[in-house]
Amino acid sequence: MLGYFEVADYAHCTNYNDYSCTLVVQTAISPDGNNLFFAGNEKLIEVPIPAESALTTIMKAQRTPGFVTTPWPLNLGANRAN
Repeated sequence: MLGYFEVADYAHCTNYNDYSCTLVVQTAISPDGNNLFFAGNEKLIEVPIPAESALTTIMKAQRTPGFVTTPWPLNLGANRAN
Protein backbone atom coordinates (compact mmCIF):
# COMPACT_ATOMS: atom_id res chain seq x y z
CA MET A 1 0.00 0.00 0.00
CA LEU A 2 1.38 3.37 -0.98
CA GLY A 3 -0.50 5.41 1.61
CA TYR A 4 -3.87 7.04 2.19
CA PHE A 5 -5.67 10.36 1.98
CA GLU A 6 -8.58 11.83 3.89
CA VAL A 7 -12.01 12.39 2.36
CA ALA A 8 -13.60 15.61 3.65
CA ASP A 9 -17.25 14.51 3.44
CA TYR A 10 -19.55 11.56 4.08
CA ALA A 11 -21.83 9.93 1.52
CA HIS A 12 -24.02 8.43 4.25
CA CYS A 13 -25.89 9.86 7.20
CA THR A 14 -23.86 10.66 10.28
CA ASN A 15 -26.58 10.42 12.93
CA TYR A 16 -25.67 6.97 14.22
CA ASN A 17 -28.48 7.02 16.80
CA ASP A 18 -31.06 7.01 14.00
CA TYR A 19 -31.94 3.39 13.13
CA SER A 20 -32.82 4.40 9.58
CA CYS A 21 -29.22 5.54 9.09
CA THR A 22 -27.34 3.10 6.89
CA LEU A 23 -23.58 3.08 6.71
CA VAL A 24 -23.46 1.11 3.46
CA VAL A 25 -21.53 3.02 0.82
CA GLN A 26 -20.90 1.90 -2.73
CA THR A 27 -17.54 2.86 -4.20
CA ALA A 28 -16.16 2.99 -7.72
CA ILE A 29 -13.10 4.31 -9.50
CA SER A 30 -13.21 6.23 -12.76
CA PRO A 31 -11.98 4.42 -15.89
CA ASP A 32 -8.96 6.75 -16.08
CA GLY A 33 -8.06 6.02 -12.42
CA ASN A 34 -8.12 9.67 -11.39
CA ASN A 35 -11.31 9.84 -9.30
CA LEU A 36 -13.10 7.84 -6.62
CA PHE A 37 -16.89 7.85 -6.29
CA PHE A 38 -18.75 7.21 -3.04
CA ALA A 39 -22.54 6.75 -3.18
CA GLY A 40 -24.41 6.61 0.11
CA ASN A 41 -27.97 7.12 1.25
CA GLU A 42 -27.53 10.90 1.35
CA LYS A 43 -25.22 11.94 -1.47
CA LEU A 44 -22.79 11.04 -4.22
CA ILE A 45 -19.25 12.26 -3.68
CA GLU A 46 -16.55 12.48 -6.35
CA VAL A 47 -13.02 12.71 -4.95
CA PRO A 48 -9.93 13.33 -7.09
CA ILE A 49 -7.15 10.89 -6.23
CA PRO A 50 -4.09 12.90 -5.19
CA ALA A 51 -0.60 12.36 -6.53
CA GLU A 52 1.44 9.62 -4.90
CA SER A 53 3.68 12.24 -3.29
CA ALA A 54 0.66 13.77 -1.50
CA LEU A 55 -0.39 10.52 0.22
CA THR A 56 0.09 10.06 3.95
CA THR A 57 2.49 7.20 4.53
CA ILE A 58 1.54 4.29 6.73
CA MET A 59 3.77 3.43 9.65
CA LYS A 60 5.12 -0.11 9.64
CA ALA A 61 5.87 -2.15 12.72
CA GLN A 62 9.47 -3.21 13.12
CA ARG A 63 10.20 -6.92 13.16
CA THR A 64 11.21 -8.39 16.49
CA PRO A 65 14.20 -10.77 16.26
CA GLY A 66 13.19 -14.34 17.07
CA PHE A 67 9.46 -13.62 16.78
CA VAL A 68 7.75 -15.75 14.14
CA THR A 69 4.11 -15.58 13.07
CA THR A 70 2.30 -18.76 12.09
CA PRO A 71 -0.88 -18.89 9.98
CA TRP A 72 -3.83 -20.36 11.85
CA PRO A 73 -6.21 -22.13 9.43
CA LEU A 74 -9.79 -21.69 10.60
CA ASN A 75 -11.50 -24.21 8.28
CA LEU A 76 -14.78 -22.33 8.72
CA GLY A 77 -16.68 -24.44 6.22
CA ALA A 78 -15.43 -27.86 7.41
CA ASN A 79 -18.08 -28.49 10.09
CA ARG A 80 -21.08 -26.90 8.40
CA ALA A 81 -24.01 -29.01 7.31
CA ASN A 82 -24.90 -28.71 3.63
